[in-house]
Amino acid sequence: MTNASNQWGQPRSTPIPGGEPVAAPPDLGTPMTPSQFIGGGQTPQAPMGTPPPMTGMPYGQAPGMGGIPGMGGIPGMGGMPGAGFPSTRRRRNIGGTIFVWAMILLTLGGVGVGVWAAVKGVSTANDATERANQLSDPHLSNDDRTALGLTGGEQNLWEGEGMARMAAVFDASIAGEPTNFTQITFYSDYSFAIAQHPTVPNQLDQYGWRLGVVDPPTPQSNDDDAPNMVFTIDQVNWSAIAGVAAQANSLLGITDGEISHIMVDKGIFSDGNVTVRIYVTSPRASGYIEVAADGTVLATY
Repeated sequence: MTNASNQWGQPRSTPIPGGEPVAAPPDLGTPMTPSQFIGGGQTPQAPMGTPPPMTGMPYGQAPGMGGIPGMGGIPGMGGMPGAGFPSTRRRRNIGGTIFVWAMILLTLGGVGVGVWAAVKGVSTANDATERANQLSDPHLSNDDRTALGLTGGEQNLWEGEGMARMAAVFDASIAGEPTNFTQITFYSDYSFAIAQHPTVPNQLDQYGWRLGVVDPPTPQSNDDDAPNMVFTIDQVNWSAIAGVAAQANSLLGITDGEISHIMVDKGIFSDGNVTVRIYVTSPRASGYIEVAADGTVLATY
């Protein structure tokens, strides 16, 4: 094919694309026959080579490391090189164990303390109730009689041996051999005594007894005349005084009267002798009986 001429009849200088001859492809060789392929003949060479398959790492599988459960290995790959990780055994946390036991013991201890406090609170409440009942009841309680050693069912201190036992408790509880008293006063279920200090003649102290206990002393005003006012419990016939007390209403003519208290001292107008005064009250009348220490009725008022 020749180049065409231009409009002036001249030949073209630029060849027409596609008009030149095409070169033959390179010889890739003759394809293998099936028999050659099976017999291991020479395989035609491809443009790029294919790397041979990997058959494992040169170091083998790392000791101490197994595969992931449920997963197979990666084809052509062995284990990781290097030393394996040794298996370790967990140590017990001793500090944690001690802490747990401490919390358990504290909890149990708190429960125990709570139970003890509850029981103690109930006991204290019961004691307070019993004490309140005894204070509100103007008669001797079983505890009072036990403390005084009374066995005759006495309801008031001026019954039976009540005054004698009460005076003996004061004498045993207050300093002095014997104890010097300036006054002893008996109420239905409690009593007071004023006694002289054994080494300071003008010093006096008052003691109270209630619910079976003698209270600590309460200081009284000093009295320089105290040595002339004192007496001892053996100077009084307590049984005889109790006999007069039992007849107080009839002696005073007060049918519905009750004894409020009995006072023993050396009265101002008694010429230095021990005198007992039994006081009786009622809604309509009141009075008292003056009795000598031996039980002789001296006067009624």
